[in-house]
Order: sequence, then C-alpha cells, then structure tokens
Amino acid sequence: MKNAATCATIESRYLPALMPALVAAGSGGSLSLESPPFIPPAPVAEDGDLARLREALAAQREQLMRGERMASLGVLTASVAHEINNPAHVIRLNVDLLEEAGRQAITALNEATGDVPGPSFPESGEEAHRWGTQIASSVRLIRESAVRIEALVEELKAFARGEACTVVEPVSMNDVVESVLRLSSDFIRRATSRLSVCLCPGLPRVRANFGKLQQLVLNLVENSCQALTDPCQGLSLRTSLRRPGGLVVLQVEDAGRGIAEKDLPRVTEPFFTTRNTEGGTGLGLAIAAEIVRQFHGILDVRSDRGRGTVVTVTFSAAQPG
Repeated sequence: MKNAATCATIESRYLPALMPALVAAGSGGSLSLESPPFIPPAPVAEDGDLARLREALAAQREQLMRGERMASLGVLTASVAHEINNPAHVIRLNVDLLEEAGRQAITALNEATGDVPGPSFPESGEEAHRWGTQIASSVRLIRESAVRIEALVEELKAFARGEACTVVEPVSMNDVVESVLRLSSDFIRRATSRLSVCLCPGLPRVRANFGKLQQLVLNLVENSCQALTDPCQGLSLRTSLRRPGGLVVLQVEDAGRGIAEKDLPRVTEPFFTTRNTEGGTGLGLAIAAEIVRQFHGILDVRSDRGRGTVVTVTFSAAQPG
C-alpha cells in the first residue's frame, strides 16, 4: 500500500521514466525520489530594443514630473501675479506725484539760491540742476521698472491661464539693450568692473515684443553676472547685422566660470541648474529659449569650463513697410 500511495502522488507524465524503479520497489527494492539541485537561471542580457525602451520610459517619467512642476508653477504664478499687481499699481500712481514734487522743489531751490552760493545754502544753481537731473533720471527708472512689473504680471496671468498676450511689432534691439543696461546697472556694477557694450548703428528692427525681448536680454545678462567670480572678469554685449540674409544678432559674453560640456545640452531645460547651492532656479535660459522660439529666432550657447560663455541670439530683420 505504501508503494501504491507513492505512485498516486506521482504525476502521470513522469510514469514512463519511473516505471523500472517502481517495478523494482514492488519486488522488494526501495524507491527514493529526490529533487534535483536548484540551479538559478542565468541573467538575461537586455537587447538594444529593451534598453532603449527603458530609456524612453525614464525620459517620459521625467517629462511627466516636469509637467507636474509646471502645473504647480502655473497655480503659483497666478497667486504671485495677484500679490504683485497691487504694489506695482501704487508705484505707478505715485511716481508721477514724485516727479512733479521734485520739479517744484528744484524750481523753489533755484529761486531761493539765485545761482549764487550763500552761507545758509552753499549749493549753487548748477548743483541744484545736477540734483534735479539725477532725480528725473531716478524717477524715469522707477517708472520703467513699474511698467515692466505690470507687463510681467500680465504675462504671469496669461501663463496661468495658458494664453498668449504678446503684441508683435518692429522693435529695436539696441533700444532693448540700452533699457536693460539702465534697469540692471547696479547689478552689473556689483558683478564686474569691465563692462563692454558695442551697439551696431543703423541696426534693422526685428518683429517681436519689446517687453519680451527686455526679459530675454535681462535673463542673459543676469546669468552672465552670476557666472562671474571676480570683478575683473569681463562682460560684453554686442549687436550686429549679419549679411547676407539680414539677420540681427545679439551676443552676450562673459569670462566667468563657464559650463561643463556634459551640461551644455540641458542648459535650456526648465529647472535644470548647476547652481543649486547658490539659489539657482534653472529657469533663466529656459525662459530665454522660449522667448527666442516664440519669435522664430535661434539661441546658441557655447562655453568652455573655466573660461566663459557666449550666448548668441539671432532674429530675422523686420521687412520695411
């Protein structure tokens, strides 16, 4: 019965091979069934298609995470735009009052001094005029900054809604560069003592938006200033006309720390930064690249680690008329 019970537990497909042993066991022999030793399967090497599939899935996962961050950024920008708009509006309302008050103060000062220095008020009329010019310049910068804030607020609102609110018109790249230099003069002065500006005379206009190009150049200038590690390192901005083809070219070059070759392909990716420990957001060049793309331009970044970076932006010249 023991042998019969043993046979009942053996699957039928194994019976032919085991029949001689079972017969021997039934004749008084013994039956021993032992499991063969376990041999782990050899690792299967991934073929090229499977490896590429894994890379594609990883890239899609990263893109999805980036999309989620951008969605969160949209919610954040809507909130930030609302908070910024109110103080910007107050600045715009009061800058006109400040300008008028400064004008009246200078007029009263000129009348009081009569262009002749006195013991009670040593400044001459010439000195008063200098102060008046400086006040007027400061007020103009405040107004330009307030206008830029309001324009950025509208862009933030449009971004949060997924809309476009950009007016396209002929814009002077030289005017854009000069405006950015005024807005960022203090920032540049702290970063470098060697600023070089060369603006091509008679440069044709490009079809774009002044505020957007201002944002583009400002991002490039700020990136270059942040790359400088010593005030003796230089920063240069140049505009030129490339012929044939009538291409308007802007170059922003710095002699800063440069970008590693392995990082160059990713410098325009949103949130990619090599300055995590220094507060980098990874949005400067990403925004610049998006603005260039919006107006059908070309952005080229070239860099040598430890020697500096050259960013070249190229747009087609606007057709006259």
